[in-house]
Amino acid sequence: MIRKLLLILLILTSLSSRADLRPPDLSMNLSSSREIYSRNEVIQLQVSFTNHTSTQKGIILPGTKNKGKRILYLSYYSVDSTNFYTNVHTESRVIEMDTSKPGYTGWANLDSGASTSIPIFINDNRNYRNHNVAYHKLPDLPAGTYQVLVWYEPWAEPMAEYAFEQLDPFGHSEDDFRSDRIYLPQAIHSNYLTLTISDTATPPQWIPTKACPANCAICSAIDKNKWNTLRQLISKQTDYSSKIGRSNTDNNWLEPHRNIPWVSPPPEAILASLPTYTYRSMIFKNDKGYYYYSATWQLGRVFPVRSLISTWVQQIIRIAPPTIRDEQNYRELTHFTVH
Repeated sequence: MIRKLLLILLILTSLSSRADLRPPDLSMNLSSSREIYSRNEVIQLQVSFTNHTSTQKGIILPGTKNKGKRILYLSYYSVDSTNFYTNVHTESRVIEMDTSKPGYTGWANLDSGASTSIPIFINDNRNYRNHNVAYHKLPDLPAGTYQVLVWYEPWAEPMAEYAFEQLDPFGHSEDDFRSDRIYLPQAIHSNYLTLTISDTATPPQWIPTKACPANCAICSAIDKNKWNTLRQLISKQTDYSSKIGRSNTDNNWLEPHRNIPWVSPPPEAILASLPTYTYRSMIFKNDKGYYYYSATWQLGRVFPVRSLISTWVQQIIRIAPPTIRDEQNYRELTHFTVH
């Protein structure tokens, strides 16, 4: 009888302890468009973060951080016939990048259930020391299949205290989960991603799409390093001078293109007063390498009377009939620069 009571007590204790476990507040997913890569080609991975809490939360992203400790770092594992995982390489957390320009971490606010993604480029030697997303090298491993995951460890950042509360090794928190921040252990990791390293792998052939046909003007400009032409194409698709024009803006450049690996989401907030600015970062590629650009648009309002007077003056100087315009808002690409 005593043994039965002890067994029941043990079961109840187990159920009680399981009930105290919290689901993860933040999860990560590591993905890639391919599984097999040559050891010498640039490998693009995608890291997605998902907020599993019931309210909007902020998270820290690597951004342009170029000194201190990595926020994201990769681990590689070999798997034997018994499904035993052996860690064969983990990236050092110490950052040794070019610091001639200051670098900063990024921040993203995620609604409940929402996700955001950033790229990781392995073997982009040209940008290795200058761009955080390219600060990853494929380790010197024999050709074969490996399991790869990415770790997220943001605690060295000053902003961490505003985004996260740390859990102890047993999943407990000192504040008894009363904070409105995301609860994380010392480090969290993504799923395992299968990555096969080959000495003879060739990239799959690109397939034309409606947004990116064989004669795609955008990709053609990138192929030929015609950055002024690319600027004009993006400007034409994103500038507008009225609410009517805004609704008809062509955003084809934001569709998937063979030479545009990544475009950042727009800023989550801009100044309410006009004029103001908005921006996006983007990465282009061609046979010569990867190129990091940023674009800035000015947002503003046209004052009809002032514009009419200015138009009259300009047209009188040019001895031409004036054109009366009644547009109220405008958006203009003002900067398109490499960074």
